[in-house]
Amino acid sequence: MSSAADTGAFRPSRWVQFTPKQREAWQYVGKGGVLFFGGARAGGKSGFCLRAAWLVACQMRGIRVVLVRKTYPELEDVFITKFLDTFPSSHGGKELHRYKQKEKTATFWNRSRIIFRAVETEADAEKLQGVECDLLVIDEAPNMEERIFQRLQGSVRGRAGSGFIPTTIMTGNPGGISDHYFITHFVEPDYSQWTESELAQKDHYHYIHARVEHNPHVDRDYVRRLEALPDDLRKAWLHGIWGNFAGQFFASWRTARHVIEPFDIPEHWPRLRCVDLGYSTHPTVCLWLAQDPEDQRIYVYREYADAGPLEHHVMQISALQPPDEDAQLGYGDPAMFAEGKKERYDSESPARIFLRNGIALLPANNDRSLGWLVVKQWLESPPDGGPPMLQVFACCTVLIETFPLQRYSGGRGGQKTKDLDTRGRDDAVDALRYGLVSGFGYPPHVASDEPPQQEQEPATSATPRDELAARWDQPIPPSANFG
Repeated sequence: MSSAADTGAFRPSRWVQFTPKQREAWQYVGKGGVLFFGGARAGGKSGFCLRAAWLVACQMRGIRVVLVRKTYPELEDVFITKFLDTFPSSHGGKELHRYKQKEKTATFWNRSRIIFRAVETEADAEKLQGVECDLLVIDEAPNMEERIFQRLQGSVRGRAGSGFIPTTIMTGNPGGISDHYFITHFVEPDYSQWTESELAQKDHYHYIHARVEHNPHVDRDYVRRLEALPDDLRKAWLHGIWGNFAGQFFASWRTARHVIEPFDIPEHWPRLRCVDLGYSTHPTVCLWLAQDPEDQRIYVYREYADAGPLEHHVMQISALQPPDEDAQLGYGDPAMFAEGKKERYDSESPARIFLRNGIALLPANNDRSLGWLVVKQWLESPPDGGPPMLQVFACCTVLIETFPLQRYSGGRGGQKTKDLDTRGRDDAVDALRYGLVSGFGYPPHVASDEPPQQEQEPATSATPRDELAARWDQPIPPSANFG
């Protein structure tokens, strides 16, 4: 990059000494596209962001840089304080930049600006979306919801003739709520997960893997503390290995043990469906479960996952199930049974609309602590060994991708709770929870005085058909054949 301003004897590079790995990342700045600099902690990622932002602002006239962290304390500690402590505000009697605390903006002598912002919610992102920038830097992006950092990228647009092609830089460590996006878009690109617009620009997505040893300035005591961590934390934080991170909710999930090739389910095996109804950008998920009556092992053998209107889900779920397949019993999120959503459902609840189209559901037990305990029990192997009690057909890709992404929800003081973080992609495991806790209860090898109990009113009769009929006070469609 060449300077478009008279800097005299001022040499910006004097204050910017990149490590070899940071220099590798620097080659993509100003070339357009999206750069993800991710991996281990203390890999020099945040330092690169700050130095790259300052160097671009110094070397290019009229450039607008936006530096983003999730919270204001992080923004002050990681960026603003270090910016003011590291880079000179003047040189040779000439002012280089002036920082205004109220606006959280540094304005340079060449009319370039660095704007520091905290973005924690979609409302924050929407406010910033009107601020056009040539360089967008989002530090620790996996800690944000996917739709937030995607919304921020809508602000990246440059000016013709500037010589700087608009660029986005994102950094992050394993263990965020949006890990799935960064794994499938950068770490191990899976183009089936990309949108058409992303595919059109796939050659402009770049990944730089950072490790602790790439940062010669890291404190060695900190490295020793990372080396002493438990195996999963050490892999994530010291080596930057994605998919095995701190706070993983389903720690016993292993793709090699839980995923199997599909086979024909015997006709006499009990089956059921379980549905989690999506909203906004969340998909609706339906899973089909079958149980081997001999060893009681459960198999997830079919899935549906898609966004769209309610009628679309009803049609697609009905089409996926063969008419002669006896899997009519089902459970859904209790929220699906609320009547009175006139503006959306013409006063019918989603469950009633499903029922009217031949998909009969009962309200599932929605005790989340109990439900996740039951799911975790099914993920374990029986005491006498053998495969885990829950097996997932390889064709159920959404559920398979979802399991390793779940992490614990933080409570007060950062202590983990018994629940998972609902800001991530939890739709498929929610559907599974409904089916397991309400349809099967604990696995047979788990000692329990009582099976999990429904939170709703007790069943009105001995058969699912009669219970549904009593609940809806209307005949059940012929396709909902419980026998």
